[in-house]
Amino acid sequence: MSKQDPNVEYAIGVLKDGTAVKTDDVAKMPMGIKYAVNAGGMKSWQTAFITQLYNKYADKPVKKFKDKNTAIQRTFELLTEKAEEYVPAPLPTSLKAKVTKAPSKTKRNRSKLDPTRKIRIVETRTARIQSGVIKNRLEHYKGTPRVQAVLDKKIEDLGPRDIAYDAKQGYIELY
Repeated sequence: MSKQDPNVEYAIGVLKDGTAVKTDDVAKMPMGIKYAVNAGGMKSWQTAFITQLYNKYADKPVKKFKDKNTAIQRTFELLTEKAEEYVPAPLPTSLKAKVTKAPSKTKRNRSKLDPTRKIRIVETRTARIQSGVIKNRLEHYKGTPRVQAVLDKKIEDLGPRDIAYDAKQGYIELY
């Protein structure tokens, strides 16, 4: 196993079977990781846990370290030496999809919202709103726009059902 390149910060992962693996990106880690660390990530851990992790992989276990920084440094170096370089398995070239159930033939319940109606915010009702999601939606209703104008903005989380919900809850009026 090659030494760790000082210019690249590796992430070390310990699998449930005890195998230590390393990669330059935590997102590339395999499934089934008990914990993944980088050098800075161990600072929030207790020294006793770091010592236990060190003793699991060390040839000569220790009772305790001089200080936490020494424990972090020595444990991360040991894990870097013992870890195998993780290379994700290549995906198969062809995948056969298994159909378990036929798609539903029922029509989705479409909103019966009239796109020509205007939206007005009900100030007395919206003063007590604590939800950030609804507050964000109310920003798009300012200035009495038409329903279709709001939908044409193609805001990610704002659809006809959201507008209908806000009207049903009394946050807005459609007139």
